[in-house]
Amino acid sequence: MGSTKKSRRNRNAKALALALLMVMALALAGCGGNSGSSGSGSGSGSGTSQNSGSSAAAADFDWPDSEYTKAIPKPDVAPDSLKVDDDRLYATFDEAEYKEVRQYGDKLKAAGVTVDLNIFDEPEEYGMYMYMGGTGSGYFVDLQWKEGMGATLEVTKAD
Repeated sequence: MGSTKKSRRNRNAKALALALLMVMALALAGCGGNSGSSGSGSGSGSGTSQNSGSSAAAADFDWPDSEYTKAIPKPDVAPDSLKVDDDRLYATFDEAEYKEVRQYGDKLKAAGVTVDLNIFDEPEEYGMYMYMGGTGSGYFVDLQWKEGMGATLEVTKAD
């Protein structure tokens, strides 16, 4: 009976993680897609955008100098889009493979992004990888990969 409870609890945890991923994906989809420049804001509030292709090496792309980029290590793969403003850093990696994203998750962990750490690593069963954790300096990092959809990276100030 004990293993049945563990199995049920494990299935419930996976179902909850899947549901949370779907909610996050929908929320991020609602926030994305702003390819035009609004012209509102200047200085550190102006966004940075790149379209590099995810196969470029880290040395081949500019990593902006901001409070958010200083909170995490530079990815080894160039983002397809990157926006940094006063509220967050948001990057997409359209062609990212699981292995690349998982390696960056390991890099985040080695850099100390481990506060309230939550990792969901199920590429075979669910086609997903999520790394969510905070830094000791008050930032929250959300790295997500979905098979066939690539990856997203978001850095915000922890509440």
